[in-house]
Amino acid sequence: MQALVTGIGNHFSQQVAEAYHPFYTAIGGRLRDGVAWPEDGEEDQAILSLPDDLPASMMRNKRNEILVQFDLYSWSTNSAVIGGIYDNLEDWFDDCEAAKGSWAALSVSGYRVQLVDRAGTFRFSPDMSPGEEEAYWRYVARYLVTLLKL
Repeated sequence: MQALVTGIGNHFSQQVAEAYHPFYTAIGGRLRDGVAWPEDGEEDQAILSLPDDLPASMMRNKRNEILVQFDLYSWSTNSAVIGGIYDNLEDWFDDCEAAKGSWAALSVSGYRVQLVDRAGTFRFSPDMSPGEEEAYWRYVARYLVTLLKL
């Protein structure tokens, strides 16, 4: 559902007092859209995907739940780096249906965001990318986003 991906992208790049959210800063603004393998040698980053993506035309219910997944990657040998990125994601996206401090609520065109609930987190120890000898840390965080059609 492109409207949700666009809304998350806009929420991600929001600035308050000319500053980005710490999650944006922690991954250097590298939030990729879709299922992709991280580029070798890149810095810390996140990949946003909708595992059960439905086209907007199939969302006929007034209330729709969509699974959103963030894959977080870090090539640092220090596990505190990926832990910090994950903490920043939680602070940024957990319960983002409501404004938090000076940060606006998540907005999705044509819908009201009713609820954003973390559905699970998976942590992977340093892993090897296919055909490579470079280890990286990976966290996967899933959220269930409930949208009400306007």
